[in-house]
Amino acid sequence: MRKLWIGIWILLVAACTSIPESEMLDSIPAIDRTAYQRHQQHLQTIESWRLQGQIALFNLRDDSRDAVYIDWRWSPSATSMRFSHPLKGTLARLEQTSAGAVLIDDEQNEYRAATMTTLLQTYFGISIPVDALPGVVLGRLPQRAKNITVVRPGSTDDVVVLSSYEVIADQESWRAELSLFTAVNTVYVPSSIELNATDWRIKLRITDWSL
Repeated sequence: MRKLWIGIWILLVAACTSIPESEMLDSIPAIDRTAYQRHQQHLQTIESWRLQGQIALFNLRDDSRDAVYIDWRWSPSATSMRFSHPLKGTLARLEQTSAGAVLIDDEQNEYRAATMTTLLQTYFGISIPVDALPGVVLGRLPQRAKNITVVRPGSTDDVVVLSSYEVIADQESWRAELSLFTAVNTVYVPSSIELNATDWRIKLRITDWSL
């Protein structure tokens, strides 16, 4: 379980130094930039959401795989994640409100801190800005991304979404691929997120989006 946590939390987010947006957009064809930037602005206006799906972590070095189901609710004032298995039930719950953050594992041990970021760093040695995770799963462009590609997700010609990029996370080069975009309340969000590096692969398959 700890291996799964470390892999998922470190690799779903790029904690990094900022690169000017104009430089990051150099790889996007000029004809698509306006539509792409408009979609990114729409993503910034989303105030709350819920997703349900499955996260799978592949260790390519020893050909092993871990997977859990996730039910994730997010709003500016509260975040909750439930990780579960069809046969084993709830494996862990992670929550944050104005009162602080708490992680409850499958043995009902509780770990508390002021924020999720502090909690993960204190108890598990994982140092990442958890606040950036909602942007990653929505399809927002992380800082210091490069080799960006975009795609038109449907028949409409006025929507362009982020489809792939490369980042350095945990001192390793990763390529992120977003696909199977779904229009939820007129906003396109990815239903499939895949991250690949030399020794690891992470897949997030979202079966239900609520915005």
